[in-house]
Amino acid sequence: MSHCAQLREKMFDLIRRCDHSGMSQREYCCEHRFDRTLLHYWFKNYREVPHDERATFNPLVIDDRDGDAKENRIIVTSR
Repeated sequence: MSHCAQLREKMFDLIRRCDHSGMSQREYCCEHRFDRTLLHYWFKNYREVPHDERATFNPLVIDDRDGDAKENRIIVTSR
């Protein structure tokens, strides 16, 4: 993952945490010592990205219905 993509994901994660914190943007920035103008910049970028393209965590489902889990490993694939 490129540096720009890593920064973008880090900032989008910050936006999601701010959004779910229940605090105003001003309160969130003050508490986390974050520049409010930078937060607004990233909020604008976040809103411009289509919802289905925003990176999110997908749940990991372990399926061992047949009960033959002999190996202690998990293989993760993307959809």
